[in-house]
Order: sequence, then structure tokens, then C-alpha cells
Amino acid sequence: GIQIMNDSRPSEDHVGFAHGLAAQLHELRRSVWDARGLFLELRQNNSGCLAAPELLAPVLDSTHQIEREADSYAQRCRVIETVYQHHQDSKLNATLNSLTVATACFLPIQFLTGLWGMNFSPDVGNMPELEWEYGYVMFWCLVPVGGLLGYLFIRLSAASDWRKV
Repeated sequence: GIQIMNDSRPSEDHVGFAHGLAAQLHELRRSVWDARGLFLELRQNNSGCLAAPELLAPVLDSTHQIEREADSYAQRCRVIETVYQHHQDSKLNATLNSLTVATACFLPIQFLTGLWGMNFSPDVGNMPELEWEYGYVMFWCLVPVGGLLGYLFIRLSAASDWRKV
């Protein structure tokens, strides 16, 4: 179980284990805190119940050490959760970036399709390209150009944003 503390890319199972471990460590720390308080009371008790209250000093030191180690492991559990959340955020950002690039590539194509698919009457003369002999071929030549322009726009804007940082 403790080997996952050194993992650089924890899985969902690791995070679940770390979360459960952190809860147990919190409970352990609270119990040790209560026991330490009891031992402090016993050491300060002047009623004579203990023949040698100075013998409680190592026990108090041990409880203090357990508290520190529990805090340390709980912090490591929080780090695992943070690393996992960062990894999940990175995956989400990569997915959103891919979707943005795909959208930017298809947006000019959708515009051309919407524009030329509005069923204008060629008799009125609003859109003479609808009557061209090679209008269909022209559309398919513009499709990759529009996709490439959308892709370049996204890449160039991302590069300029990176330089600002």
C-alpha cells in the first residue's frame, strides 16, 4: 500500500486507497491526541496514583512522533489526490484542445455548405456560382483550403498565446 505513495501517475484505485488511508490516519491522529492528553493528565496528577510520573515521558514522546508521522502520511495522501486531479485536468484539456481544433477545421466548410445549400434560385442571379460548370469541383477545392485555414488559425493563435505567458 505504501508503494503507491511514490507513484508519479496514480490511478483511480490509488486515489481511492489514499483517500481511505487519509481518513484512517485522521482517526489515528485523533485517537493518539486523546491518549496523549490522558498521559499528560496522568503525569501532572498529584494524587499519587503513579509512583514515577517521569516514566510517562517516553510514552508522550512516542505519541508526539505518531502524530507527526500520521500528519506526514496524510499530506502524502493529499499529494496523491492532487497529482491525480492534475493528471485528469491535463487529459481533459487535451480532449478539449482536440475538439477545438476539429471545430475550427470544420467551421469554414460548414459555412460554405450552409451558404451554397440555401436553395437560391439561379434565375434571380444572386449566386452565379451555382450555375458554373465547375461549381461542384470548386466547392471541393475550397473544402480542404477552408479546413487548413481553420487549423492554421488555431495553431497560430495558440502559439501567440504561449509566447505571452
